[in-house]
Amino acid sequence: MRPDLPERATEETYLEVRWSKLNSISMCNDHSSIQLRPAFVTDTAVLAEMVIYSGENLITHAFGGNRRDALISVEALCRTSGTMFSYKMATVAIPEAPACPDPIAVVIAHPSTRERLTARALADVLIRERGWWRVLQMAPIALALQRCSEPIPADVTYVSILAVHPDMRSLGIGSKLLRHAETCARNEGDQAICLDVEIDNPRAISFYERNGYQTESERPGSPYLRSHGIAGMRRMFKDLTGTKA
Repeated sequence: MRPDLPERATEETYLEVRWSKLNSISMCNDHSSIQLRPAFVTDTAVLAEMVIYSGENLITHAFGGNRRDALISVEALCRTSGTMFSYKMATVAIPEAPACPDPIAVVIAHPSTRERLTARALADVLIRERGWWRVLQMAPIALALQRCSEPIPADVTYVSILAVHPDMRSLGIGSKLLRHAETCARNEGDQAICLDVEIDNPRAISFYERNGYQTESERPGSPYLRSHGIAGMRRMFKDLTGTKA
């Protein structure tokens, strides 16, 4: 049961709750002071939307084929430990403004000292939450994306998501969250931090380069991925051994 709904709530009611939360974010005008805190399970509706913002075409195709189904699938992953979007690994940004109680940005980072992400854990959650038929529909593009991705090295923190609400971008919030993830990686004893970005997303690539990340490898997408508008993935990497927190 989703924690922000009454026991007999329908999926349509749930989506109304989600959009009311996101509309409150859009109306927030006070960007003067941003606080970071761990995500709570009650944040998962907003976190799922943030995940979509981070790469709408890729996430939509990978987790449902349309935006509504992707949101439902992604939120199931946000609620569950051991998945790439788990709220337990997330840090969110909150404005110091009563009118803006919900997160406006999120980073989800997975230190090497914690449970590593596995395709099996992801599949188990989606089968339980969405059913076998939905998972079979997702399988071809999920397998193609897996072949397009590099393994995560030992002693390296992996950032699965960094997303900022579109109305709150270019305010330094993404860089603040990224620096927080780097500090946490150092505290966990990791030597570096890495992430993946679509190779045809120059804005994101430029952002990470400004924050000290370098391209480690690039894998073009297969013809199947390109037919879905996914050009391929770039692994970006930052050595933390010679940088200060």
